[in-house]
Amino acid sequence: GRTRWIWHQCQSVFSADGRWLGRRATNRDVTRLKETERELRREKRLFDAGPTVVFKWKATRGWPVEYVSANVEKVFGYSREDLLQNRISYPDIIHPDDLQRVSEEVEAHGRAGEDTFVQEYRLIDRGGRTCWVYDTTTVLRDDHGRITHYHGYLVDISRQKQTEQSLRLIERQLENAQKIARLGYWQWDRRSNRLNISEAIYSILGLDPGTFHPSRSSLLHLVHPDDRRQVSAFFSRMEESSGTDAIEFRIRHGGGDHFITMRVEYEDALDTEGRPVGKHGSFQDISLIRKTESQLRLFDKIFTHTIEGIVVTDANGIIREMNPAARRMTGYEPADVVGRDTSVFKSDRHPEGLYEEMWEAVREKGFWQGDIWSRRKNGEIYPIRMHVTSLNDQRGEVGSVIFVFHDMTEIRSQEKELHFQTYHDALTGLPNRTLLLDRLKVALRHARQMGRKLAVIMVDLDDFKQINDALGHTVGDLLLQQAAMRIRQCVRENDTVARQGSDDFIVLLENITDVQAAADMARRIGESFQAPFNIESRQLFITISAGVAVAPDDGEDEETLISNADLAMYRAKEDGKNTHHLFTLELNERMTRRFSLSTRLRQALVDNEFLVYYQPKVDLIRRRIVGVEALVRWEPEPGELVSPAEFIPLAESTGLIIPLAEQVLLTACRQTARWL
Repeated sequence: GRTRWIWHQCQSVFSADGRWLGRRATNRDVTRLKETERELRREKRLFDAGPTVVFKWKATRGWPVEYVSANVEKVFGYSREDLLQNRISYPDIIHPDDLQRVSEEVEAHGRAGEDTFVQEYRLIDRGGRTCWVYDTTTVLRDDHGRITHYHGYLVDISRQKQTEQSLRLIERQLENAQKIARLGYWQWDRRSNRLNISEAIYSILGLDPGTFHPSRSSLLHLVHPDDRRQVSAFFSRMEESSGTDAIEFRIRHGGGDHFITMRVEYEDALDTEGRPVGKHGSFQDISLIRKTESQLRLFDKIFTHTIEGIVVTDANGIIREMNPAARRMTGYEPADVVGRDTSVFKSDRHPEGLYEEMWEAVREKGFWQGDIWSRRKNGEIYPIRMHVTSLNDQRGEVGSVIFVFHDMTEIRSQEKELHFQTYHDALTGLPNRTLLLDRLKVALRHARQMGRKLAVIMVDLDDFKQINDALGHTVGDLLLQQAAMRIRQCVRENDTVARQGSDDFIVLLENITDVQAAADMARRIGESFQAPFNIESRQLFITISAGVAVAPDDGEDEETLISNADLAMYRAKEDGKNTHHLFTLELNERMTRRFSLSTRLRQALVDNEFLVYYQPKVDLIRRRIVGVEALVRWEPEPGELVSPAEFIPLAESTGLIIPLAEQVLLTACRQTARWL
């Protein structure tokens, strides 16, 4: 009942004379052939639907295509007709960067007599996409062994290549991650006793893979001598027992004198059936980690033991932590302030804009410093010097803010004391000359602006040196202190009393109406000294001489006023002390001349400018000379005589009276000798 395929051939039969005799038929069973053809067509359909594209091209210039499977359009997008009619040649679809390599390999394999070889290269599909192909090429030769054609079986392996590239990328990323983490992989095979280390470990240890052969002994040779024994024991445990273990030790880097800290861990390596075959694990350079830990411990000690207060906040000023010094300074415990805003420390002595400027500087520049007032828990306001620094997070934004501050209370007190000592007399506590000049400069400016007067009174204690020399410096100092107090009690609250020198005081009277007001003040000061001073069970009496200069009449600058008041004071001394004198232009001229003569007097002794005149003493009864008086005259220039009434007091005040008297006496004696 089976159907059979028959190949039937029918042929007419003719006689010799051409007469048709009939037909002759031949039948042949071709069922198997038909089944084979049907199977071939089915396989062709399956092949054309599959991923493998078949090419056949001539081994001539341009590689013209003679055959290509129908699935070429499905796989690469090219028309089968375009390829068969050579509108597109096979080299046209090979990637330009691979064409030369493919051509050279095809020729090389052909010359080598190979019948089949494989290549991987890139094609450009009809849409312009680059795809990788795995090409199994068969070389066809003629009877003389010449290459006539090539058969290529191309499989698109683009997805496989992408997977390989992804794996290589992951592998590179893993290698980079290991390099960043300073981490490497190692394994030890128990059967071969072979130790293998990854490329990262060579890099970490600074070793050359070509010259260094990893083994227990070679690694131990690099270990720091002080750590070598424990590392050797670690390797022994690894070889003899199962399980996991870890160790940290120092190992030489690059064969030099520098050591790094290494952490080595291992666990059992198992085969596919779960049986231990050795060990594998990691090498990690933890030098930076240990250094960081050491720095953190150091920073923790600094944070805990520094005398500076430290408060750490987030970017919004919410307090996270404070150190013991901050607790001592502020009086707050961490539980009181953690989670609260830094405004808990505000003193309310600064405008709100100051804190806004501070936070703006921290956000923009990362730093702010300044002196501010802060408030303790008990409400006390105290000065601090504060440095504020921001720390950025991984995104480069402010993550934390560190406030470092120092209690300036003691320093401010010391600065205040130093400032007082700089501008005040240590003995009396009065302003010194520096502070007086500063106040006088300001007072003169105000007086000019307001059209008012001010006065400077120079006060000198009469004969203070005699008391100081006779009774000692202790008594002298106590006398100066009480004298300063009496002068201070005479003046107004806003007037200035300063000590200029040993026994000299200066009084600055601001905003006076006239000269008489200054004269009255000088008189009042003099009268205050009429009462005795009770010092160490003694009653001491001392008077003053005072000179008064008034601005703007007697000078418009500090030095002129003080100088003119000094001149007036010296005039009071000349008038017998215990009085005061007002500065006048006549006095200025007189004192200027006095100073000029004082300067010339010493040189006059050297230049013999003093002349001795002799006035005879006559006995009128006996009418004869019984003696002479030697009279000294000063003749600085020929015809210019200075009166003894002028230069004798000057010589006395300058200490030149004795040299002058000796010179006059010597001249008189010589003259007497000549007369006799």
